[in-house]
Parts: sequence; structure tokens; C-alpha cells
Amino acid sequence: MSNLKHITIDCRMYGKDFGGIGRYVQEIVQNLIHQNQFYLSILANDEAYEELKGRTVENLRIISCSSKMFSIDEQLELYNKIPECDVFWSPYMNVPFLPIKAKKRIVTIHDVFHVANPEYYSFIKRRLISLYYFFSTKLSSKIITVSNFSKKEIGKIFGKDIESKTKVVYNGCDIDSEVVSPKKMQSDYILFVGSVKPHKNLKKALLAFELLDDENLKFVIIGKKEGFITGDSNVFDIVEKINSGSQKIIFTGSITDEDLYSYYKGARMLIMPSLYEGFGLPIIEAMKFNIPISCSNIEVFHEVGGDQLFYFDPNCEEDIKLSIEKALRNDTINYHNEILSWKDVSENIKNILLN
Repeated sequence: MSNLKHITIDCRMYGKDFGGIGRYVQEIVQNLIHQNQFYLSILANDEAYEELKGRTVENLRIISCSSKMFSIDEQLELYNKIPECDVFWSPYMNVPFLPIKAKKRIVTIHDVFHVANPEYYSFIKRRLISLYYFFSTKLSSKIITVSNFSKKEIGKIFGKDIESKTKVVYNGCDIDSEVVSPKKMQSDYILFVGSVKPHKNLKKALLAFELLDDENLKFVIIGKKEGFITGDSNVFDIVEKINSGSQKIIFTGSITDEDLYSYYKGARMLIMPSLYEGFGLPIIEAMKFNIPISCSNIEVFHEVGGDQLFYFDPNCEEDIKLSIEKALRNDTINYHNEILSWKDVSENIKNILLN
């Protein structure tokens, strides 16, 4: 047992409060902790600590972390709490700047949105974000990303030497749609899964929805609507206008996975109007339910979704409307895309961590 490698994983963004990143961390860690092929230390937020502390797993150590992320306190806590180990893996780019007691570092950079779209941030935030990307790319011996598009973007922004040490591992999905009951709603509905960040382009999707000639159709928005530094307040003005006669736009707020899957099962279609993404997890989740998907014609969605999605120009409300109408004319679609399980994703990442 003494020859086992020691891996430390940063799980401070574990769980549903952190959206797609939180699911990524949670699913992978849940698949790794029982393997007993390495010593595993976990830097845990409150949710991860509560979920994992009762596990009777050999070679597992849980280290509670409480400092605010993207702060000086965070940097000091990481410096003090990362144990001596063979590999330190950051599943997000909020990495330690100071020297740590790990022989090598590996980081997941899901996308480079922050530097590819600087207009969403103030000068000070741009400078801070650039530091995290600098230390993520320069100090890591390997970089994991979630699509070939993101790998290409990493190379375009940070250089070919950084791209050459970047490995692509697609996100996964384990939903068994057969055991899910559809959400009971009084009307048919279009589903949107995500936040109100401006690059999610929810505003344009709502304006296109308003153009539809269907009084009974609803628009359900699943995801947090507060707390984002780049939240789009214009969305709420549009919602108020559309809902002035009757409630056609429904915010669910934070919900359980079971509820999310029920909404997928009952939806007429999914809409993904994003201007920029590193992957697009709701697309493969919706595929599990064989519901039509209408989405932006951005490169990464073509990579993830192939030729079975209904693409539109995300800047044109009329084009979005036409795409929605095409999707609504289809009840189900039998997708032929290969979707990895989270177990497969975890195996791929484990191989990168150990080699």
C-alpha cells in the first residue's frame, strides 16, 4: 500500500450551488473515492464535508475549507491545508498562487470565457481573472478541458505550448429517463436550464418566445436568478412585460435533480441560446430524454450536439423563433450521439492524474 500515489482534489466547488462546475466535481469525486487505488485527500466545502465525512473509505482524508474563494484568505488557506502529495488537482481555475507541497499540479479549465469576453467585467476583475488563468496554465503540468473547442481556445489565447499539454475529456450524464415521471403542468412548456448571465442570452430567447403565436405555451427557467456578478437585469424587465397578462414565464429557482429530470421529461423542447460555452451540459441531459433541442449555432454546440439539433443565429430573434417552431413540430428525437457516463469521465481523469 505504501507505493500508492497520493492525490489531493480541491472540492470547494462541490454540489448544486455551483451549477455545472459543482456537478462536475461531485460526480467525479463520488466515482473516485471508493477505488482504493491511491490515497485521496479532499479539500471540502460544507456540502462536500457533510456528504463525505461519514464514508468509511480506506485511504480517504477530508479537509474542511471555509475561506471565501478568489480572496487572499483563500490563498493562505490553500497554502496551509494542501498536504504533501504527488498530485494536486484543481477542477476549476481558482488555483493556489503560492508554492504547495504537491509534486505536480493539474487543472481543469472548462472554458476561457472570462478572457474571451472581457466586456462583461470591470478592469479590476479582468486583472484578477488574468492572474488565475496565468497561474492555472503556467504552473500545471497538465490541463484538462471539456471540448475540442475549449482546447483550441486555450491555444489561441495562451499559446501552442499550453495547448499541447491540454487533454480533452467530455462531460458525462447518467440519467435513466425511463424511471423519471414527467412534471405535471397545466400547459406545454419550453425549458431553459441555466443562469441569467448575459452570455447565456436568455433575453433574446424570451423576446423570440414573445413572437410565438401560442397563448398556452409556457417558458420554464431552471436556475438561480440572483447572485451573479454578471447578472442580466434586463431579463426581469422582459419577464414582467410578458407576464403582465398571465404568467407565461416561470422561474423555478434552485431545485433537486429529481425535479430537474421531471422538467426535462415533461418539456416540449430545450432551448440553449448561449453566445459562448465550453461544453453545454443541458444539451446531453436533454438528449437522454429525446426531447428536441433548439440552440445557438456556436461551434461547441455543433461539436456536442452534431446534426440533430435545431440551430439558430443567437443574435436574431426571428431566427430563434423559427428554430423554436421547427423544434416544436417534433415530439421526440432518437439521438445517436455517444454520451459518456460519469464513471467513464472519472476513469479518463484518473488516468490523467496518475500518469
